[in-house]
Amino acid sequence: MLMAIRLRGMDAGETLALTQAMASSGRTLAWPPAWHGLVVDKHSTGGVGDKVSLALAPALAACGCKVRGTQGWGGDGGGSTSPCAHVCPPPPQVPMISGRGLGHTGGTLDKLEAVPGFCVSQSPEEMQHILERVGCCIVGQSAELVPADRVLYGLRDVTATVDSLPLITASILSKKAAEQLAALVLDVKFGGAALYPTQESARELARSLVDVGTHLGIRTVALLTRMEQPLGRAVGNALEVLEALECLEGAGPPDLRHLVTVLGGVLLWQCGMEQGAEQGRKRLTRALDDGSALGKFEAMLGAQGVPPDTARDLCTGTPTQRRQLLGEAKVCEELPAPQEGWVQEVRALPLARVLHHLGAGRERAGDPVNLRVGAELLVGTGQHLRAGEGGDPRSPPCQPWLRVHHEGTLSAERRHELQDALCLGPEPPRDLPPLVAETILNHAPSSVTTPRPLPSLLRPLPIVPVPAAAARALRAASGRTGGGGHRAKVKAMLRSLRPIQQLCPALCHPQRRLSVPPACPRLPLRQRLAVASAVAGAVAAGWLYLRHQKEEQHRARRLRHLRALSLGQGDFELRDTSGTPRRKADFLGRWVLLYFGFTHCPDVCPEELEKLSRAVELLERDPALPPVQPLFVTVDPERDDAAALARYLRDFHPRLMGLTGTTEQVRAAAAKFRVYVSAGPRDADGDYVVDHSVLTFLVDPDGMFRDCYGRSRTAEEVARSVRAHMETYQPLPAAGGE
Repeated sequence: MLMAIRLRGMDAGETLALTQAMASSGRTLAWPPAWHGLVVDKHSTGGVGDKVSLALAPALAACGCKVRGTQGWGGDGGGSTSPCAHVCPPPPQVPMISGRGLGHTGGTLDKLEAVPGFCVSQSPEEMQHILERVGCCIVGQSAELVPADRVLYGLRDVTATVDSLPLITASILSKKAAEQLAALVLDVKFGGAALYPTQESARELARSLVDVGTHLGIRTVALLTRMEQPLGRAVGNALEVLEALECLEGAGPPDLRHLVTVLGGVLLWQCGMEQGAEQGRKRLTRALDDGSALGKFEAMLGAQGVPPDTARDLCTGTPTQRRQLLGEAKVCEELPAPQEGWVQEVRALPLARVLHHLGAGRERAGDPVNLRVGAELLVGTGQHLRAGEGGDPRSPPCQPWLRVHHEGTLSAERRHELQDALCLGPEPPRDLPPLVAETILNHAPSSVTTPRPLPSLLRPLPIVPVPAAAARALRAASGRTGGGGHRAKVKAMLRSLRPIQQLCPALCHPQRRLSVPPACPRLPLRQRLAVASAVAGAVAAGWLYLRHQKEEQHRARRLRHLRALSLGQGDFELRDTSGTPRRKADFLGRWVLLYFGFTHCPDVCPEELEKLSRAVELLERDPALPPVQPLFVTVDPERDDAAALARYLRDFHPRLMGLTGTTEQVRAAAAKFRVYVSAGPRDADGDYVVDHSVLTFLVDPDGMFRDCYGRSRTAEEVARSVRAHMETYQPLPAAGGE
């Protein structure tokens, strides 16, 4: 299913259906009626140094109407309330369900777990209790919430479907739909250190998220933000917590503060707390400057398991005290500038990759992370750096540009990679692009349960009472033929009906004067059938034309996806049983049925090769069909040399060709078709079994993957499917003609 979605794509309705099905696969959160329209959240597609959620959640919680006497809302603990408590809405509730870092991108949960005692695992009941007390919480995904997403996410990782746009949309929004949100702001990042390298590709994802989110009844806005440089000055879990605290105190890096206030301002506007995004941004700024956001953060830490003394010291202590609470790496090393110049940019991706190798990130979910490893930027874009010569005592000291926190030694290779992240130029940079590149939203969000307005031509006209005299005249006119005098009377009566002219100006416009057509004699049956057939034919022709256009668009989109999965994806080098080198070009122009297996397989591979041979024989019975080349590629080159393959394939179809090569060559060829290969443990005799994907692939004469067949498909079904693909086959256009 995932491969079908990856190859064929999904339209908006299909993506919405998948999202709803995933959201309803588990438990959904329910909130008190008083919170209606105020439950909001933010989601980021991941970046380097992105600690926005740590500052945004408490700042949003601090932006509501202050109610005295209510625990957690800034009250004094007394029993009296402010008079505005009866007229002002409650503050927005911010239940953020966040994730962990993977690859070079950081995770919000990893950052918060750098705080001693912070617990990210909270039940829905505990979440509601925290929201009632504080107004915000940041937790991990519960096992009861959207279990289908966890299953599909694990499968996407091993089926090379992680980058599928519909699957990304459904994965993100299914969790947000289960949260029962009123408003959602999306930070969709693009650039060298983001999931999407270009603004155009990020816009496509943002548009999909906004459209589906709006149909789910969530007021959804997406901001396209740049991720070429790290956000802020700190990269690394504990260091980013320290920088988030600076932002909550009204200070911190300008780019971090700007993004927090912009995202929060949009959310306050979307949930109705402010008249516009700019007013919401100013309100967020006040919450950061007056200390109320920092107070909410301290309350959130205490509500999620941090000891009160630790939470207080972390939020009110000095930078040194905060570092001691979070822990410090064993080594703190500063790198000097390699040469003199103006800082053009600091590239985020090389910096993140080095920190990842030093222990700050994980390759797969569940890997350990060193929360103290990180880096601090000591320079900013547009700053002039001076380089000294450390060996000459008379020269000025070297100016550092980066402070690295790590646990061991920094090798020369890692130092070189870090220096590559710093881009210097002879002149100051000019015309720096804005951090927020584009905003995408639907100005009239609606729920899927709200019917869409009918097209203008199909909207029902207003019902206007007609006087009895006019009704009698109309009935009389409709019952007679000819009757020009009656038509004149009806026209005069209609002109006197001012309510109709006022409510239906389009029908009563002077240039489109109302008239009653003359009655005509009833047409014979044959002529009526001819007219009906002509109308039906015109409608059918129009429908077929629109269908053809849609199929052409779908085919062009599918071919673009198929081109990315073409046979060899560049080229491959294997050998057949005679020792002849075989490459991709050798099989272009022919239909190919390809199977990956190994000769020592006890049962599965022989059965699949028998089925493949039988399918080829069935196709050969029709001389009008082009020939099909059956191929067998071994996944066990250690034992399956050319001679072993020749002996093994002798029992199957006479044209079945076997291919082998070195271990690297075979693994590379298997990777082109997303075939999973893993050798099992050896027994006492040195024998072992190779675990692999059991699929037969169909490749067309252009070298494009067309279909695949699992164990449940019979030889007859495979032959029928191949025949259908042959009958509908059209050669691919050249790459430049798309």
